Amino acid sequence: MLTLSAQQPASPGAGAAAASNKLTLTVDSIMRGPDLVGYPPSGLRWSGDSRDLFFEWRKPGEKESATYVLSQNTTTPGG
Repeated sequence: MLTLSAQQPASPGAGAAAASNKLTLTVDSIMRGPDLVGYPPSGLRWSGDSRDLFFEWRKPGEKESATYVLSQNTTTPGG
C-alpha cells in the first residue's frame, strides 16, 4: 500500500498529529478524481512587481473556484 503525506514541516512535538495527516492511496481514493485533490489551478498571473503569483483554484469539495496567491518565501497558497 502506498502512503502520501503533506509536505509541510511539522511543528515540534506534533508526532501523533503529523502521522494522522497521511493519505492512504487505494483504488477507491484514486478514483475520486478531483474530489481527492481538487482541480488544476488556472488563470495564473503575476503581480506587477513579480513577487506574487495569483491563480484560480477549486479545492476538493468546493462548488466554485476562488482566487489564491503565492508570495515570495511562502509554500502554502493564501486565499
